[in-house]
Amino acid sequence: MQNKVNIKRKIIVSIISAVTVLVTIITLVVVFYMRGLMHQRIRTEAMDNVRLNSERIKGFFSEHGRITNTFFKNPALLSWFTQYDTRLAPIESDGDYHTLTSYFSTVTQDYTTVKSIFFASDKTQEYFDENGRFEGEGYYVKERPWWHKAVKQNRLYAELGDIDWDDGSLNSTLQMTVHNTRGAFIGVGGVDISISTVGQIVSKTAYKDQGQPFLVDKEGSIVYFPGIDMRTWFSKKISHIEDEMENSSGFSALNRAISETDTGIIPVQWKGSKYLVLFAPVKDTEPFIDWRLALMVPEKLILSPVRQITKISILGGIAAILFFYAVTVLIISWITNPLNRLSERLHTMANETRDLTQKLPVESRDAIGHTAENFNKFVDFLRVILVGILDSTKDLVERTNHLNKNSDTIAVQTRDISERVTHAAEASSRMLENVNHLNTGVQSVASQSDHSMQSVARGENLLNEHITKLDDISDSMKKVHDSMAALQNSSGTIKSTVETINDISDQISLLALNASIEAARAGEAGRGFAVVAEEVQKLSRMTFESNKNNSDMLSMFSREITIRFEEIMQLRDKIVQEIEASKELIETFGSLNNDVRKTHVLTQEMRDRTARQLLSIEEFNESMQQISSTLEDISGNVGESFSEISNIHQSVNALSESTQKFKV
Repeated sequence: MQNKVNIKRKIIVSIISAVTVLVTIITLVVVFYMRGLMHQRIRTEAMDNVRLNSERIKGFFSEHGRITNTFFKNPALLSWFTQYDTRLAPIESDGDYHTLTSYFSTVTQDYTTVKSIFFASDKTQEYFDENGRFEGEGYYVKERPWWHKAVKQNRLYAELGDIDWDDGSLNSTLQMTVHNTRGAFIGVGGVDISISTVGQIVSKTAYKDQGQPFLVDKEGSIVYFPGIDMRTWFSKKISHIEDEMENSSGFSALNRAISETDTGIIPVQWKGSKYLVLFAPVKDTEPFIDWRLALMVPEKLILSPVRQITKISILGGIAAILFFYAVTVLIISWITNPLNRLSERLHTMANETRDLTQKLPVESRDAIGHTAENFNKFVDFLRVILVGILDSTKDLVERTNHLNKNSDTIAVQTRDISERVTHAAEASSRMLENVNHLNTGVQSVASQSDHSMQSVARGENLLNEHITKLDDISDSMKKVHDSMAALQNSSGTIKSTVETINDISDQISLLALNASIEAARAGEAGRGFAVVAEEVQKLSRMTFESNKNNSDMLSMFSREITIRFEEIMQLRDKIVQEIEASKELIETFGSLNNDVRKTHVLTQEMRDRTARQLLSIEEFNESMQQISSTLEDISGNVGESFSEISNIHQSVNALSESTQKFKV
């Protein structure tokens, strides 16, 4: 019963949750839409009131603009000021001047809002109004700022005037450049008007009789602000409120918005309260005016209806959710009651009687009735299956008993095979170790063979280099031998030359002696010749002594050459013998190298065969280990299988007992 209650609760919670989310979303959408709609409607309503009064102010200035235009286009006025061109000229007897002054006075009397009319002459720079000509000697209109501004504007425009300190009324000036009938510029004309009427219009600007209105120009200078001292605040920037009034903010942003746009809504705080400032343009071209009429509406006055519509929308959404919840509970209860009765009957069949021959009642033809009918068919099918299971479990119990009897014999045989394979694998491992040692030795022999072959080759190369050097030495010795033989021949020739020189010296000495004798015979005449003969004799002696020394040295040099020649011949014979011995040694190294190469080839073949044998043994060893591992797995699996057979036997018995509990 508890399960069905849970299902009922789940269905209700699921549906209500989904509907609650949906209704909440719809409610939020409606709330935001209604809030926006109400907010926009309230703003539009308040802004329409501001725009209506801004149009009234514009109408006021338009009317006075027509008066100004009409006045300064009077032909008599244009004619007189065109002709008047001398400053401070006598005009008391000029009738046209008095007529013109009367015309000025009449207009100021006919229109209560017109406080003064003036004209500034371009030619004489004099100032005229309803009182006549201003007789100030040092007064020149072109020295006044308003003159240059009017000339620059060159049109009819509204100028922020001043405040009357006597009665506190506010004034504005409509100024324009004046041209005669020929289009020539003759001066600047203007009308000072009281804007108290404008102040009344501004004061009446409100929303639901609430709000603080004010009028500013485009730069944000205050024209009229009811409720504050205009003597202090007239023509000040609206942004100064932040600095000079406590608990006030947002007016700088308002000043910027007014300067940049015609219409807008800006939030501010004034004297500690929050307001929304709605402003609209007071804008016209004749006269040109660009001011802003603003209304500070308390924020709560606009937000209160919005909050009210929000509250109503939320309460409506909650009411819709509660209504849908009640309806959902009733519908789900009506649907789930037959299901609860069906659940109780199933509980009795499953936990108490376990009688599969009983049938569920079919009370309706809906989905629940079809479920009961299908369940009855399923139980009939289940009865047939259970009967088959009972028969099968009996046969399975007998077979598992037979398997249990044979399991011990199979396990013993499997363990015996596993032990034999293990011994074979151990023997294979030992064989693998021996072959590894043999392979290591063969590889060592092959390495030594490679080293020996390399050493023999290096020795053979060194001997070849040695023989080459000995051949070079033998050739050099032969050249030395030939040089020594040539030197001996030259020594003999030199010796013959020395003997010849000795003979010549002897002859010269003999001739010198004869010359001396003949000189002595000649006496004084032969004295000079005697001196020459004596010098020749000295030269002969010196030549003899020198030649003797050379002969001794030559004999000694000849003996040395003979000795060295013999030594060289002996050395040459030894070198020849060394060459012959080296050639025999090279032949021996060649034979040794051939033997080493043969040994190396045999070692390589032995190493390759050993490697192949080692690979075969490793493969055999791996196969044996795999067989051993597989047999161990098989043995384990056989044990597990026998354990599983035992478990199956127990499970089959349990299944047989369980199926026998049902009445089929």
